Amino acid sequence: MWGSLGRCFLTLFQILTLEGWTDIQNVVMEVYPWAWLYFVSFVVIAVFVVINLFITVVTNNLQSVKATEESPLAPSTTVALRELQDAVRKLERALSEKNAN
Repeated sequence: MWGSLGRCFLTLFQILTLEGWTDIQNVVMEVYPWAWLYFVSFVVIAVFVVINLFITVVTNNLQSVKATEESPLAPSTTVALRELQDAVRKLERALSEKNAN
């Protein structure tokens, strides 16, 4: 169960994901009766960290979307809009001259 560093990390990851951690706890508690303190504290702290990580990611994404929606148009977009407005004015003038003739 704890034979090597890699196996140790795999076991801790299994406990972190809450997948079969009670089986590991029961095996360890047969040898170390006070091991439940470690398991309970590890699960509480690990789940707290993971939930905070997800909350942070969601909050960051919401803030970046809000900042994007509130930001003024980029300079290149403004230039493109001005060019389109000029083109529309030229077309309007051409159409009004054609209708006047």
